[in-house]
Amino acid sequence: MATFETSKSNSVSLSEGPLALLTPGRIIPAVVYGALLGSVYALVSQVIDVWVLSDLPMQVDWDRATVIIAVTAVSGSLLGAVTAWPRESWKGVLVGAVTIAVWGLVKAAIELSSAALTLLFLPTFLPLVFLGLPIALLLRLVINWHDSNMNEVGLHRLRGMVLLLAAVVGVAAFAGSWAQMPAHAQEAVRKVHRAIQFAENNPGKPLSISLKGAPGVKGHLGLPYVLTQASVDSSTTGVEVNVLFEDGYALSCLIGQVGDTPVCQEGLRVFSNPGG
Repeated sequence: MATFETSKSNSVSLSEGPLALLTPGRIIPAVVYGALLGSVYALVSQVIDVWVLSDLPMQVDWDRATVIIAVTAVSGSLLGAVTAWPRESWKGVLVGAVTIAVWGLVKAAIELSSAALTLLFLPTFLPLVFLGLPIALLLRLVINWHDSNMNEVGLHRLRGMVLLLAAVVGVAAFAGSWAQMPAHAQEAVRKVHRAIQFAENNPGKPLSISLKGAPGVKGHLGLPYVLTQASVDSSTTGVEVNVLFEDGYALSCLIGQVGDTPVCQEGLRVFSNPGG
């Protein structure tokens, strides 16, 4: 009898302890949903400009995009596991938000190449936590929805899972669509495209003010080209538009602020990565 009581006590303590949360019924789905949210968000954020500006020869840098999608998916899966760990939903949301804030500080330290400079960002820790709350709350709601679906049977469970997956993909895609370039950057890309098209359609005329700094472009007009856009660190409104022709010839065009005329030079990322 004593043996039975001891065994029963151990069983209850293990089933209620933290190790119980490592079962496939909780952590593994959280990891999967987190990875799905992260990867769909990252994918849409990388291709949204091509969709929005479908009338322009925009290009997706798939090497860079693949890395971003992979990193975001891994980050989402880890965040999903952390958010699912506590039994109480509010604890999971809080832990997830704190994790997002900590990751933000670590990322800042990596980008600045100095952990000491992270101290400058410590006052932003609480704001980062508040910014991370909606993401953590979304993940926890998804996890709770999954748990609820698992209590259903047959077609009810299948329908619930299909709706959940559709909701996850839809929310992630919607969030990713907000990563499109702002209106002034879209106008900058259009200005550069128009300058090149004007030069192509008027080969006998002098180059426009925008292209005078890149006289070599005359030998490449008429060739297919692609456009990419990057921000300029030295200016909050500055936009660099890069033009890559099929034969490898490249232009970098700077638009300092809304209404400015593009100024182009030969080479890639001349303004966004000077000397790089």
